[in-house]
Amino acid sequence: MANCPRHSAPAVAVAAAAAFALAACSFGPSGEPPAMPSPAHYGAGAQPAQTVAAQGVAQRFEMGAQPVPEWWRLYQSDALDALVDEGLRNSPTLAATDKLLASAHEQLRAQIGSSLLPQIDAGGQATRQRALGTPEIGPNTVLYNVFAGQIQAHYTFDIFGAARLANAALGARVNQQAYQLDAARRALAANIVTAAINAAALQAQIETTERLVALANEQAQDAQRRYELGSLAHADALNARQSASALAAGLPGLRQQRTATRHALAVLLGRTPDAAPPDLDLATCTCPSKCRSPCRRTCCARGPTSRRRTPR
Repeated sequence: MANCPRHSAPAVAVAAAAAFALAACSFGPSGEPPAMPSPAHYGAGAQPAQTVAAQGVAQRFEMGAQPVPEWWRLYQSDALDALVDEGLRNSPTLAATDKLLASAHEQLRAQIGSSLLPQIDAGGQATRQRALGTPEIGPNTVLYNVFAGQIQAHYTFDIFGAARLANAALGARVNQQAYQLDAARRALAANIVTAAINAAALQAQIETTERLVALANEQAQDAQRRYELGSLAHADALNARQSASALAAGLPGLRQQRTATRHALAVLLGRTPDAAPPDLDLATCTCPSKCRSPCRRTCCARGPTSRRRTPR
């Protein structure tokens, strides 16, 4: 039998290690997200192409359009933009979430550096020592200096991909926190815009109702005078008074709704309820002619606006 060459054993060991390392790359998930459904529309029925026309103006829906991060600026109202900016700036919830996101990013960066990069530690020490000698043999005291230095370097080979998968999992959690921050930011902006517009609409409705009540009272007084003169039946005079009273009965409810809305708006802006902002002038707001309706796939592919760059 022929003898095997001496280098066959190390070569086999190296080849086996290389094959084992390559096989380890197939362990664990691939990292690709699962396929997302692409429905034709969100509801059971198809979404209409436009809204119902109001005063001759209708909004058109743009399906699959790119979302607008600061969508409230489409109303072209400086007062509304100032309210939203103030609320986003003074929100303690957004500030705390942003700090948590920054901390998560730094933790991810530290974990990636400790798991994928080599670590080098260097240290040094200097001491001065004295040794007492025997007087009959040599000098009484011997002084000498000791200098010691050391350097340590170590690197962990990620053969089975455990560090890579751990970094990917932590990166996914960081992205999740970024999505939560962006969702909270958009929800707060939507609540501020809704509260500001509702407060202005309620104020306009109150003013309109007050004018209607004044006109109804004048009609009731006119009907009462006509009844006293005998040109109108008593039932008609009572009906006019009832109509005026019914209109006036709706004012307390409208005022209560406006007060509650202004209270909520002040809290959303980080103010006290007694410092609620003045009502918006609805005439200065422009209703967007187009309403973008992005699909879910487009939103997920775009990512949150507050998402920072994830280290790799």
